[in-house]
Amino acid sequence: MSGISLTCPHCRGTFELREARSDASWQRFLEQLQQLPASLTSPVLRYLDLLAPKQQNFRSTTLLSLIKELVPLIQQQQLKHQGTTYQVPHSLWAETLVYLAEKPDLNTPLKGHGYLLCTLADRAEQAAAKAESAHLEQLRQRPPREAAPQPAQKILSQMVDREAGLAAIQKLRQEM
Repeated sequence: MSGISLTCPHCRGTFELREARSDASWQRFLEQLQQLPASLTSPVLRYLDLLAPKQQNFRSTTLLSLIKELVPLIQQQQLKHQGTTYQVPHSLWAETLVYLAEKPDLNTPLKGHGYLLCTLADRAEQAAAKAESAHLEQLRQRPPREAAPQPAQKILSQMVDREAGLAAIQKLRQEM
């Protein structure tokens, strides 16, 4: 009895739907993939192609292990790399994953997520520097505020006013 055959759009391999449904690792892989924002599903799959062994198909357990490492990192939208914590919004994840997938001189298969994490850290640092420069430029563009009197200046002006007042009172007394 022949079941429904599916063809993978990436590797063109065929498999029966019944086989895929009976493999718990494939089911967990799909569950992990569904935890990602829709805008990241395709970039993540394209990135995972970079980890695929040459002349072989991925095992479901290998793919599950790789996606289980990525999903929490993506969901946190933060990356701790070499002692620094970077903000990595989903848009930067997507851009970086696509960048790597389209990079022509990349030596594949990649051995893990190390290259991705280094690239993400570099791009997050560049984005943070760009945002800080824009913020500083915005501050420079603001009209200058009048400086509030310093506490010492306030006290001195009050003392001068008091002395002037005392001098005026003494002058009036002398005139009387």
